Amino acid sequence: MLFLCGDKMQQIYKSYDGSFEDYLSLFNSETYSLKMNYRSSKNIVKILNNIYNDSLFTQKCPDEIDDSNVPQIYITNDIGTVLNDIEVQYPEILKLYIYNKERFENIGAKNLYEKISNMEKYSFGRKYSPVDVLLKNDLDNPDPLFKLLFEIHNFLKIYKLKQYGLLIQKINNKKQKIYNKDLLKINKHEDKKHFRNLIEEIYRKYNENTTIIDFLKFLNDKKFVLNQIIENYLEDTDENEYFDVLNQKLEEFRNICQYLETPKISTQHGVKGEGHNEVVFIAEDSGNPSVKMYNFFELISKNNICYSEFEKFYYDYVKDIKKFESSMQINFSEVKKNEYEKYKNSFEELIKNLQLKYDGNIYYNFFFLNVLNLYNSKPNVTNFKELIKINTVFGTLTAYKLFYVGCSRAKKILKVIVNYSQINKFHNEFKTKMNNLGFHVVE
Repeated sequence: MLFLCGDKMQQIYKSYDGSFEDYLSLFNSETYSLKMNYRSSKNIVKILNNIYNDSLFTQKCPDEIDDSNVPQIYITNDIGTVLNDIEVQYPEILKLYIYNKERFENIGAKNLYEKISNMEKYSFGRKYSPVDVLLKNDLDNPDPLFKLLFEIHNFLKIYKLKQYGLLIQKINNKKQKIYNKDLLKINKHEDKKHFRNLIEEIYRKYNENTTIIDFLKFLNDKKFVLNQIIENYLEDTDENEYFDVLNQKLEEFRNICQYLETPKISTQHGVKGEGHNEVVFIAEDSGNPSVKMYNFFELISKNNICYSEFEKFYYDYVKDIKKFESSMQINFSEVKKNEYEKYKNSFEELIKNLQLKYDGNIYYNFFFLNVLNLYNSKPNVTNFKELIKINTVFGTLTAYKLFYVGCSRAKKILKVIVNYSQINKFHNEFKTKMNNLGFHVVE
């Protein structure tokens, strides 16, 4: 017997078009469904059930799990102050951000993150991301520079623990070929003293207010690492792809190392599956990847939505658009004014068919009804493209998933911070909905 086990809420990739949903649904079974949530308190599980809003995915909670803490939503124009106050009360709380830029700013490595993001080989859509480079402190790190920096950091950490035998093993490691093995030519007491003084000097330099490139030059001058390991980074020209990265403060790298020892900051989609006793979710939008959190808040505040229905609408709408593009052999993103005029009748037939198919659909009405009225009053290529634009729908659906997943990480304490200016147009509806979901609203 084959079992397929997964969480639809953690599928956030735009490239997936729902092609396998009919097949996957065959595996849905009341007999083998996982109903018991052993992680979160009853109050949090109640909120998760209300967010999902689908009886097929209702979770239960063991009686012994504490439910004395009511999850809270803070509505504020000063997110920073509220977050600081929460951190004072809960020093170990995990902070969840949507966007990695804010995540690394909070860690103290904003500039380093931005410079790595600007490197072509780590730009969006590439095999490896800046997160892979900055948060993999082992041999799996895809970047040779940061693999080296993490190795040096670990070496110096062992040094401060006075585990000198491990230091010698590291230098002698035949696989890594990083360190200058001449360091171990110790024949007399003075050689030992010189070795210890050298490592202490490197340790002090590592903790100084210096740049990454200056630290590497220091290592090279001291012949601590093999020249071929560092020489490519020492080219002081704009053609050096690491030029901007190397000129960042070494302190930012140290901040990352410190964070990795006690991680308390993450993104909603970057926490994998682990739970945390205390979680604060900072609600925000993101352009890349597309996350429309406040669109989601408006949608859920004004409608009785269900994740499964919303997901189905998105997949169906995408299929309708793609099918039309295929039949006409066109790409809507490339349609200009001349093509619009040429195919206007066919385009308007598509609009009419979509309107008939999704008549009364709360998701179609939310995303496209106002745009449809605008197009009817002013038909042009710009307004037409808004009617078949799926990015906003995708970004809102992704926000739905990330809000659920972020909340699900909390075991005991759950807090959400929302920007008032982003919900002021539906403020009362939002408050009512959040109370109904099970949150206590704080203003």
